[in-house]
Amino acid sequence: MTRRVDARDVLDPNGCTRSAFAARVLGRYRRTGPNAWDDYELVPAKGEPLQVAAGIMIQVEDQEAHFRIRHRGKVLLAEWTPSDEQRAAIERHHLDPRAAFLDACVEDYASPPGIGLAALIAKKLSEDD
Repeated sequence: MTRRVDARDVLDPNGCTRSAFAARVLGRYRRTGPNAWDDYELVPAKGEPLQVAAGIMIQVEDQEAHFRIRHRGKVLLAEWTPSDEQRAAIERHHLDPRAAFLDACVEDYASPPGIGLAALIAKKLSEDD
């Protein structure tokens, strides 16, 4: 079954990487047509490794330790690969891998607020004076 995503939602960051970590690529999103507004579909990948740097905007998925990231102009779906130490702590303390991923690797991210339409219009009108 093909997983389709609206072009506006293919990468909508909701987190920022707190630290560098390893991941495994699960797939990449490919546009279904020639236009920028065409939907994207998830194309499975072979699971190649990916090194993620700190300070990168990502979209955390709703399940498991999965996230979307832009890499070399493509949007990838990836899965966090915990280090041996992190894996041991997850098993020892019976932690949820997703919760461990969010705690160790992700900070909340929000888009910078805009000034709003009314303020923009007021600014434009005052510039003409």
